[in-house]
Amino acid sequence: MAKLLKGWKRVLLCGDLHCGHRVGLTPPAWQQKPTNEKDEHQFLSMSLREKFYGVQSKCWKWWVSEITKLRPFHLAIVNGDVIDGNGVRSGGTELITTDRQEQTDMAIKALSIVQAPNWCFTFGTPYHAGTEEDYETRVAEWLDAQTWTDKVTIGAHEWPEVNGWVFDVKHKIGGSSIPHGRMTALLKDNLWNAIWAENNEQPRGDIVIRSHVHYYGHTDSWRGNREQHLATLPALQAMGTKFGARQCSGIVHFGFCYVDLPPDNSGETIQWHALRLPTEVQKATVTTF
Repeated sequence: MAKLLKGWKRVLLCGDLHCGHRVGLTPPAWQQKPTNEKDEHQFLSMSLREKFYGVQSKCWKWWVSEITKLRPFHLAIVNGDVIDGNGVRSGGTELITTDRQEQTDMAIKALSIVQAPNWCFTFGTPYHAGTEEDYETRVAEWLDAQTWTDKVTIGAHEWPEVNGWVFDVKHKIGGSSIPHGRMTALLKDNLWNAIWAENNEQPRGDIVIRSHVHYYGHTDSWRGNREQHLATLPALQAMGTKFGARQCSGIVHFGFCYVDLPPDNSGETIQWHALRLPTEVQKATVTTF
């Protein structure tokens, strides 16, 4: 990793931690370590527990390792669904804990690794983050109270600016079940931003960021003489949800992005980076009978 040049600033782009879910981003204190007790009537549940502990442990170690190498960040953008919620649609059977306050503690532990002085949060989907309350607010408030933070914002749709570059950040976006359709919704949102900006009702985004779909997509182009990037972020929740495994067919990406931003009008181009945990961690295998 190249050292940042003078005047450049690094921004972390992440989302969909789903803390509390068995394949969400899980700090060690909450990881479900298998026991040594063997019960012939529980062989399936014990096997699944070992499987999910392996995912929790590997994903956490990768997150800490990569973030530690990349610090310092000037700004961290956390794009919704930091907790998984109470899991009512599956009776809580996919969760490490149904206590959303405890899930919030997990998210705080995970994000405190970043140690950024500035934070921008967006609200996720009500099913995960709360229909009557917004648990992302509790995470943002905790960070805002720390001595090492400078500025913390949270909202449904945010436009943070760093070095003259404007981000257009929102959690939810439409997905696609076909590989060649996955960029369509992102391009649509970019066009809507252009229309809103033409009406002088939104800032025009240089970097349009969405999450929710748990797959990574990125395109860059030029808007006149100005560089522009559009992306759906990978998730920090691995494969293993009942809905995804039983009803979806698309590839899931576990990871995050970051950008190194030059001073505006410097003539330098944005350095875009996407990091993904190798798929071998959850590679499907053949069962021989």
